[in-house]
Amino acid sequence: MSRRSKFIIMAIVVLILLIAFLLIMLNRAGRRAAPSPSAPQDFTLPPPIPPLPTPAVIEPPPPGPQEQNPTVIAADFTERYGSYSNEGNYQNLRDLFPQMTNKLRAETEAFIAGNPLPSVSYQGTTTKVLRAELVAKTDTEARARLETQRFESTATETPARTFYQSAKLRLVKDDRRWLVDEFSWE
Repeated sequence: MSRRSKFIIMAIVVLILLIAFLLIMLNRAGRRAAPSPSAPQDFTLPPPIPPLPTPAVIEPPPPGPQEQNPTVIAADFTERYGSYSNEGNYQNLRDLFPQMTNKLRAETEAFIAGNPLPSVSYQGTTTKVLRAELVAKTDTEARARLETQRFESTATETPARTFYQSAKLRLVKDDRRWLVDEFSWE
């Protein structure tokens, strides 16, 4: 290595050490300028926050006009009751339990327990209400007759088989809502 190369390397090392020394000194000077945490500070506390009032018990809103209409309830129930697939394992019926009286729910649970679905290829039915008619209505009971169009699909038959079927429902008013008490296909 030549004398000139050694001199350049030494100059670079000295320059790096000088820069490091200056950075350390500047950093220490910056820390001294900040106020110490033990120094008393003059500040005022914000006013206390008043306690929140106790929330009032809010009752659910009364059902809307469509939810109180037994014809609409019967149509919705029929479409959901009549639309199923063997892959759903009667879930369409279980989903309707909240809309059934205890009597119809017990009958439906007995039907599900007594009719296990065979493990065959796909089979499904879709139901669409074409016409819903309220046959009789009092303040606590309603009877409806519905005309439906049903599409039955299987894995082996194409296209789907289309057929028409009527349904009869009896609804009873429980507190503020209508529940289905009887359902039958004609």
